Amino acid sequence: MTPDELQFDHVETTKPTGCARCGKPLGSTYFQANGAAVCANCRAELEAQLSQDTEGARFRRALVWGIGAAALGTLVYYGFTALTGWSWSLIAIAVGFLVGRAVKAGSANQGGIAFQGLAAFLTYSSIAFSYGLLGARAGIWFHGGLAEFIPDVVDVYMTPFRTGARSILGLVIIGIGVYEAWVINKSEPLTITGPYHIGG
Repeated sequence: MTPDELQFDHVETTKPTGCARCGKPLGSTYFQANGAAVCANCRAELEAQLSQDTEGARFRRALVWGIGAAALGTLVYYGFTALTGWSWSLIAIAVGFLVGRAVKAGSANQGGIAFQGLAAFLTYSSIAFSYGLLGARAGIWFHGGLAEFIPDVVDVYMTPFRTGARSILGLVIIGIGVYEAWVINKSEPLTITGPYHIGG
């Protein structure tokens, strides 16, 4: 299990019995990694992994995983609208969560301003390109060759705003999805404390 797979969203309030990372009994002492109880071996492994995992490596991994999640979000949004005929903006919130969690995992659960910006951009891009696929299906975009590709992309990115002019609520919901991806990736540097004594 890697640092990003630990559950860092809660703090232990009772004496733990097993390591949150490897599941083995803690013995007489344990450490806390962002509130999750870990054994001495896992504490050493976490510190070693983070020392070897550079900011650039985390960003590249977050970019790849985030693009994958954004592509999936685009297909889900497009597929739902194409099949039902409904443009359900609430899916944007799910896309924000999906992309946000993927980017956060790619950052080894560290987050930070660069990852927040990446998650927000990929979330908006995912939503915009779902409109782009619908437009391409209707023959509006991506049919004029390479010369018109860049203008088409710019037009696609503006589509949520034009749609929002007709439905302010839809634009607000898209904004919530983008904000959710941003918040998920707030900075959470790994903090290890201890040792603590089970009986103490």
